[in-house]
Amino acid sequence: MSNPEPEPPRNQHPADELADIRLQLRPLVQRADKLRLQLIKMPEGERRGDSWHARVTDYKTTRLNRKALQKTLGIEALRPFLSAKSHKRMLLIKNRKEK
Repeated sequence: MSNPEPEPPRNQHPADELADIRLQLRPLVQRADKLRLQLIKMPEGERRGDSWHARVTDYKTTRLNRKALQKTLGIEALRPFLSAKSHKRMLLIKNRKEK
């Protein structure tokens, strides 16, 4: 599968272009999710295509329940081990049409 050529830049505000791209991505992500489930259900021998094969592996993760830990030990016991990180989040909000 080859990568499609990128579209030439449009005279469009970055917020509008980002919203358009997200709309285009939504059906692709949904299709990828369906294909992923289909591949997981297939026997190992059927997961090989003409160019790619899918390997499914199991793994486990371990997570701490911070709320339960805080309830049991108290916030003061946990404070030396807590750290804060700052993140940026992008929300796109549809503009109201001017009347």
